[in-house]
Amino acid sequence: MGLTAGRKNAAASRRVETDEYDHGRSSDFALWKARKASDGECYWPSPWGHGRPGWHIECSAMSMAALGPGFDLHSGGVDLMFPHHENEIAQSEAATGQTFVRHWFHVKHLLVEGRKMSKSRGNLFTIDDVQARGFSAAELRFVLLSGHYRKDLNFVWENLAGARKALNRLADLEARLGKVDVLPPLTPESWASFYPVFEALLNDLNTPQAIAALFRRVKQLETGAPAHPLDAQGLQACLSTLGISLAPPRTQEAPQEVEQWAMARYEAKKLQHWNQADALREKIQEAGRFVTDLPQGYELTARSGS
Repeated sequence: MGLTAGRKNAAASRRVETDEYDHGRSSDFALWKARKASDGECYWPSPWGHGRPGWHIECSAMSMAALGPGFDLHSGGVDLMFPHHENEIAQSEAATGQTFVRHWFHVKHLLVEGRKMSKSRGNLFTIDDVQARGFSAAELRFVLLSGHYRKDLNFVWENLAGARKALNRLADLEARLGKVDVLPPLTPESWASFYPVFEALLNDLNTPQAIAALFRRVKQLETGAPAHPLDAQGLQACLSTLGISLAPPRTQEAPQEVEQWAMARYEAKKLQHWNQADALREKIQEAGRFVTDLPQGYELTARSGS
């Protein structure tokens, strides 16, 4: 019996050594961890000796400091549902006796060219990387909105070029309809033909369906359908709800010399002359353009501010 107890104690000790837990040990998570040499200067005094909080504590502490003991909406990736969010609930509600969060919003993963982002794979990109390639925050936001939060979203650079075209179409329509700042209350009548956009968002925040509904109306107006008197308000309401800020449409035309560089780069890539292709890409970017590879050919777009 002593040997069995000793094994149990050793197993418990090993569980305390790590912040990772499996479903079979859902009740085992540390609120306070004893100091180890590997913690360096990351420790504080406590009634239990020097140590640091368990990693779940930080989110409960920040949430309560900013929002109080309970709040409406907490978001995060699906990989945080267990153990992180489960443990947040347990420790927070045990401490306050109140409901910690009333609604949870969990998002599936962002992939890059079909694979999980990773430094070792070289496919981990930041906002600075997106801007360095000449794309704007609005264009990135549009790409991210194009996927449903319950499904993995596969990011490829060509999607940003598509987002630029889509936003240019919206900016063209906004210029035609006129921009308004004061919006009437949200009703089927007030938003008229744009109301399907909001119906999609009310259906489990279906942003892909909402964008499709938005561009169905855009296409109708582009092909000569009569505009409703409230279409300007409807368009502004859609843009405001989706968080899209439109810049004036950008010309896609490039100087002839840049067009020649783009064609030469395309030919170099077909011949697998990678160094030559990379050098031409740099020249194109220095000239204020960005070249996007497409399944058939390429596309030149203007860089932000160009």
